[in-house]
Amino acid sequence: FSVRRLNHKQWYQRRVREEEGEFRSPLIVSREFVLAKGVPEHLVGIWMTQAYRLGFGVSSWYDRLAPYTFPSNFVQLTPEEIQAILREAEIVYQQKFTEGDSSEWEYTQENRDMLLNLEGRLDVAVDPFRVNGCFVKLNSRSPKDVITENERTKSFVFEATESQLKTQTQKRFDQILLDGFMIGSMKSLCVKTGKQALLLLLCSDRIRDDLSVITRLFPFGFEPPSVVIREWDEN
Repeated sequence: FSVRRLNHKQWYQRRVREEEGEFRSPLIVSREFVLAKGVPEHLVGIWMTQAYRLGFGVSSWYDRLAPYTFPSNFVQLTPEEIQAILREAEIVYQQKFTEGDSSEWEYTQENRDMLLNLEGRLDVAVDPFRVNGCFVKLNSRSPKDVITENERTKSFVFEATESQLKTQTQKRFDQILLDGFMIGSMKSLCVKTGKQALLLLLCSDRIRDDLSVITRLFPFGFEPPSVVIREWDEN
């Protein structure tokens, strides 16, 4: 089912129903438990949903499973950096509908210093993986919704489609186009600099939504999320 079609309360209640009578996740807590923490009634559903999701975030299991998964670095965001990202992302969002591309974005004056500092920290985290590149995400979700929205993606799609046309001569043409789109879109998520990583975050509605929600929960036990930099493996 689509999480985006359900509000936080509906999504959480569905998860509870799915687990009743079977294994009961310790991440599912009662409304009374949340209210006892001083969370306002109108934020209880959001708090419960975010707590459940973050229980599966990379940082919750990485230390124990590091030998068996992709090498990763974490960059803890500050509340000030999150606000700068949200302000800048709103401007990027508006430009998508006027110029249609955000792949060469230059930071606005208001947020420049904060974002340049964050870009530098991301660059340090990216550096061990610079040869093959890396995959960037929040501890929660990734910016994979960006794949259809900039010229960088288009160039990868065209390149992959051209390669498919030359090498996969037995395939149907519509299958070649689909494969070219999928391969090119995937490659567009591979970043090799801190700026490329930050631009993906700025251009993503998923990231903007997650950061907007989490900032409302800072007074109630939630900490700023980390940006997760994971080694890229094209296979």
